[in-house]
Order: sequence, then C-alpha cells, then structure tokens
Amino acid sequence: MSIYYKYFNLDNATFSLVSHPKYVYRAASFRTSLSLLSKGFRSGIAVGIVTGKVGTGKTTLCHYVINEVSAHKLASVRVNPLHTTIEILEAICDGLNIDYPKDCDDAELIHKRLCEFLTDTGAQGKGTFIIIDEAQNIGYDLFQYLCGLSSGGNSEKIKHHVLLAGQPELIDSLKSMKLSQHLPENVIHCELEAMDQHDTVSYIRHRLIIGGAIDTVFSTAAESAIYEYSQGIPRSINILCDHCLRMSQQYSEKVVTVSTVDKAQAAISPYQQKSKVNFFRQGIATLAGRAERITSGVSQNIEEIFRPLQKLLPVRRYAVASDNSSKIRVHSKAELTKIVQSFNMSLSTAANNSLIVSKPTRILADNDYSSNVASYEADRLIPAGMTRISHATLQSAYGKVEVLVSAFLLDTTPVTNKAFALFVEETNHLAPDHWRKNNPPYKLLDHPVVGITYSDACDFAKWCGKRLPTASEWEAAARGPANRKFPWGDKWESTRCNTTDSQLNKTTAVDSYPQGASMEGCFDLIGNVWEWTDQGNDNIDLESGYAYVFGGSFRHQSIANDTIARSMLLQTNDYAYVGFRCAKDLS
Repeated sequence: MSIYYKYFNLDNATFSLVSHPKYVYRAASFRTSLSLLSKGFRSGIAVGIVTGKVGTGKTTLCHYVINEVSAHKLASVRVNPLHTTIEILEAICDGLNIDYPKDCDDAELIHKRLCEFLTDTGAQGKGTFIIIDEAQNIGYDLFQYLCGLSSGGNSEKIKHHVLLAGQPELIDSLKSMKLSQHLPENVIHCELEAMDQHDTVSYIRHRLIIGGAIDTVFSTAAESAIYEYSQGIPRSINILCDHCLRMSQQYSEKVVTVSTVDKAQAAISPYQQKSKVNFFRQGIATLAGRAERITSGVSQNIEEIFRPLQKLLPVRRYAVASDNSSKIRVHSKAELTKIVQSFNMSLSTAANNSLIVSKPTRILADNDYSSNVASYEADRLIPAGMTRISHATLQSAYGKVEVLVSAFLLDTTPVTNKAFALFVEETNHLAPDHWRKNNPPYKLLDHPVVGITYSDACDFAKWCGKRLPTASEWEAAARGPANRKFPWGDKWESTRCNTTDSQLNKTTAVDSYPQGASMEGCFDLIGNVWEWTDQGNDNIDLESGYAYVFGGSFRHQSIANDTIARSMLLQTNDYAYVGFRCAKDLS
C-alpha cells in the first residue's frame, strides 16, 4: 500500500486508473447506456457502439455490459492506429482460443476460420462478445470483417455480438468512409458523457467509502474544485485525487483543501492542465448565448454578466482585462458580444500557453563544446550510436541554480521498439501493454518505444550498460553552448519535429526529422515523444515519486515561452506518448 493511502486508511486502489468492479460508479450517463446496451443485446441486436471522450469509462462500461448480459466467450482488442487488419483478426482469434494458420498473410483465410468457429459455437447455443477498443482507428476492410462476424451464420437468433468503443470521431469515421451502410439493420449507439458536478462529488465519495474512508477526506470546496479541473471525466478525477492525497500526506493534512487541489493540478502533465480552461470555455459559451438575448439599448453592468464565470476563475491567472471593469456599462448586445469574444480570445491564449515555463536565461558555458559531432562506441550500441556532449555550467531555462554538467555520451535517437524488443527477449522483461505476444507492431519497429514506466526505462538502460540522462544533461544537450531556444536554433519551425502542428496524432520513425537534429547530432529532442530523465545529483525541486520528462510529443506542443518544454509525471505510470533515450558517463 502506498504510504499516502495508508495515511488516510484507504485501499491502494481507491483512485487507481485500473478498473476495479467494486469501485464502478453508475453515473446518470453510465446507467442509461448500460440499460440500453443490455436490453438491446438480450433482444438479439448484433452490434453496439459506445462513444465518448478519453477517460469517460467506455472500456469499463463495455465489460460491465457483458457481465450483465451473460457469461459469453470474450475477445477484447485495443486497436493501435498502425495495427494491420490481419493482426486484429489474429488478436480476436487469440482471445477466443481459435486455432488459425500462424504467420498467415491472408485476412480472408483467418476471417473464414473465425466464421466457422462462430457458426459451430452458435449451433451449440453458445455466444461470443468481441470488444474493439479505440475503434476510431479501424479501417474499412476490418470493419467489413467485423460486421460479417455478428451473426455467426445463425439467422434464427443472433448469439454473437460486436461492441465498438471509441472516441466521438468514430461516428464521423463511419460516415466519411460510408461504413454505416455495412452495419446490420439494428445497431445500438450510446454516447457516454462526462459527469455533472453532483455525480462527480458522488463518484469521489463512493470510491472513498468503498476504499475504507470513515472520516471526511476532501472538503466540499475541494470536491467542487476537482470537478472544475476534471470536467467530470472519471480518469481525470482519479489522477487529480491521487495527487491530492499524496500532497496532503506530505503537508500532514487529514482533509484535502482547495489549495492542495490547485497545487496537485499544477503538478499534472500539460494535457490535463488545459482541462479547466475548457471548462471556462463552456461558461463563456453560456454567457455568449445570454448576450444574444439581451435587448438592444438595455444597460447592463459587465460585472453582473461575468460574475458566474469569475467565481470559477483563479484570480492569480485569469481576470477580466479592463482599466475599470466594474464601472463599464454595455449599451447593446453587439457591444456585449464583442466583450465576450474578447474574453474568450484571452482564454484561448491561456489554453495554448498552458505549458508555462520561465523565460530562458543565458547558459554560462565553459565553451569546450566541440563543433564537430563525434561518434563513440558504447558497451552495447542500442539503439544505434551515441554522441559526445561536452561539459558546461548550465543555468537552466527553468530558473534553477547553476549546475555543472560534466561531459557525457547521449543516444542520438530515442530508444526504438526494435531495441526494446531485444531487451524483452533477452531478459523476459514485461513488454508494453499494446504489444502482441511480446512483439511490437512490425510497422513501428523504428518508432520510439512508448507505454513504458520510468522503471522500465531504467531497467533497459542498466541492461545495455547505460543510464538515463539527468534533467540538466538533457537540457544541456537540447540547448547547447549557444543557449539555443530549440535544438536547431532560436526560431520555432514546426516542420522540424513531430508535434501537434504536424497533425499526425501518432509517433514517427526516429530518423523522420533530420532537419530538427541538434548541432551535436541528436534526433527528436523536440516532439515525437516526451523523454524520461533522472534526477541524479541535480539540485532540483521534484516531488517524491515523480520524474521530469522533456521535449513534448506528437500530442503536445513543445514551444512555450520560447523554450523547450518540461513536465513532471508519475514514475509508476506508463503513457502512450512518453519514451526515453540513454546516457553514459565518459570513461
């Protein structure tokens, strides 16, 4: 049990991201969707579709539905964007324990074997459920195969069901590829929505009670703040509550306060820091609608208009920008709408700059960096080679004290799936969850490995005679002796790296952006994946159990206040957008 859970006398799984049946909370949207799906499948409907934003509990709902309906055989597959149709069909066969030709490159043959199995089991009165998670990533061919599986060759009563779970764009994907025409006549579609404030508070208290809480753990105001930050999304609530418990234990607080919630939120990764801004935008939209209903010529005080929103705003970060806002008088709906739009624009700017770091200061260098890249042999050249980073006295862009960075070797690229697969094979180390049979998707061999924890990265580094770079070393390598704002120079150029600007929403091969390499020859220091770093002997302020990651990813922008990006993540978690590279001391 984690020490901070023990401090509150709670079960270690109270706010775990791993779904536990006893902790399932049936919010309004969950109850409605569960009832609709259960009744539909019992009545013989073949295909169900569950959509919802990331973290709303789609996967939990799918498995709950199956438990409600019957004890069907189950195959549950999570789709990676680059998984092939054959790989998905093979995964379904594996889940149902179906024999099929190994190393087969004929999707039709595997699909035929699946249909034969379903026909046989259907004739025996048995049924199956096939859950396709992250279904927005499926292609046209796979979708046709899945629809052909639902009846299992038995027209009297459908015993085999396909349940597609995906983000809201799944429906748009079906429409854009005209896939909806291939669906069976009766299809259930449920939209799983985020919880409102009442359900969010009930959700927190439900998990606390199940976890063993006797006394109050979160103040009422703290519960409200958690709702504002999380927007009622269960996964975001769990992450934030977990952070709050840890910090409260460190501060010797028995009740989580609003102040602690704010501090915990500030420590959470950039994608979640934007949540509250999105919540504010919802308030803005409401106010904009109100503006349209205000009759022209009616005087209205701007403070009255914005009072509902201002109650939600942390004054230290957001405020209505005006020299004398409390005395401004609005005389027309056009004028009011203009004010609302201006305020909305300021929030958009805040959202885009949510990854806030300090203005970079000058690196005080000893200037013995070599202008030429030198390649060095390591004990084990994984992934491909290393380059020498000379020593410097670094004053970080994050406003920390000067740190002496000794010369060291650094991998020229992030560790690839191919390299990590060799490590898994030789050590029997646990492979990332999205791999199949301890093997990465073959199309991703040269992509950076993701879905690994800080400990996994350290284990790999130790195996090949290396270590993780410290935060200061990573920053020194990325910025160089000239105090570059980016590895390639001082001007942001989105074509030099894989970030949100590229709109790929997935990793790329580690050598895809040679134009973004540093002067010392390191690729992908900006974008593609965040990279784990070690605290080492750096004099940095880092919460217990956390590690810094640097550089941004394909999902996160790397430019913030003209410097490289940094965030702090839990070492025990794995992320679909975090990888690493290794360092080595000079001998």
